[in-house]
Amino acid sequence: MRREPVLLRSAAACTLILALTTSAARALPSDRNKPIHIQADSVVVHQARHVSEYHGHVRITQGTMVITGNTVTVHHGAGGKPLSAVATGSPATFTQQRRSAPTPVHARASRIEYSAGSDTLHLLGSARVQQGRNVVTGQDIRYDMKAERVEARGGGGSRVHITIQPEKAGTGNSGTSSGAHPGSGGSEP
Repeated sequence: MRREPVLLRSAAACTLILALTTSAARALPSDRNKPIHIQADSVVVHQARHVSEYHGHVRITQGTMVITGNTVTVHHGAGGKPLSAVATGSPATFTQQRRSAPTPVHARASRIEYSAGSDTLHLLGSARVQQGRNVVTGQDIRYDMKAERVEARGGGGSRVHITIQPEKAGTGNSGTSSGAHPGSGGSEP
């Protein structure tokens, strides 16, 4: 039985999750030292194509970071270095506590694409990014986690919707620090 190569390749694919939590030290520093846990109904590893596919109620966690989806596909380079991941679901979700904020970032969409090189999330279809009580929704949202920048577009006749909570009196703390992105501040509803 060739179980060991599958496990090793799966472990290499899991390092993509580690890349999510270590980029630009924006995530909690302790996340990168946490073990990676993957739960799925099944996994298929295509070694020649450098792809690992997780199917059925997929849940990937490391520290405060959680990715869920019906399917999560991880693409990695010839040396096993993770390049990207695509999660699909109804919805697919991404959650992570950012160091710069008291509450986690919550993202969801029909499809979530993560690029390790640029440290970006691209959310497609009924997309939503929430930080505290501040919310951005649209059909297409790009979230640059390094720059904590959100770019959103409507589509198919829909428009982007943004909810920005006012600052709390005397605290200087609104739902976000700049009011235009969900990268910091606020409290959960």
